Amino acid sequence: MRFGSLIRKAHVFCGIALLLPLILFAVSGFILNHRWSLWETWDSRQITEKQVTVNIAPDGTSLDRAQFVLEQLGIKGEVNTVFVDVAKNSMQIRAQRPGKLVELNLALDSGSGTLVLTDLGFWFIIRNLHTMSGLHSNLAEKKNWVMTRVWSMTMDLTAVVMALLVLSGLFMWYSREDYRKSGLIILILGAGVFFVTVAMMVLL
Repeated sequence: MRFGSLIRKAHVFCGIALLLPLILFAVSGFILNHRWSLWETWDSRQITEKQVTVNIAPDGTSLDRAQFVLEQLGIKGEVNTVFVDVAKNSMQIRAQRPGKLVELNLALDSGSGTLVLTDLGFWFIIRNLHTMSGLHSNLAEKKNWVMTRVWSMTMDLTAVVMALLVLSGLFMWYSREDYRKSGLIILILGAGVFFVTVAMMVLL
């Protein structure tokens, strides 16, 4: 198989395989870049608050203790923060999954406290999928939910495919002699706009 044919097939099939993630990141990036009323739905979020009582593990890491509590409540997601204050007899757990926030405030001795569930809706699911990396945490164990790790690998793969699509596109352009001159002009113009914009943002 000729190298050029291999590149074209890689360009086509990788683009098809990662079609939905590429569209998702394009759409969610646009959403994050504009505050339009269609998707600015924070004020219409649904908040549910209820009293709960759970068992709190006396030892273990902060993550272990938080996950032990969340399992009792049937809650799954990425644990973002755990604050334990023995002096104040309190434990606070915050977790999330796309479009949903979880906050628990518990008494260490009795395990009783308040569970607050926030449902952010569809548009926040799209936004969260774009930004959810599992790295925004006070815990040493980042990406502590299995689905966060799976999604993180999906994002990595999508980034690699985007680079592959660009490089294979450059190769296919250069392999067409009749496109070289016009493509070079467009490449120079695009690169020029990019560097001028970055320079203005950094220097001005």
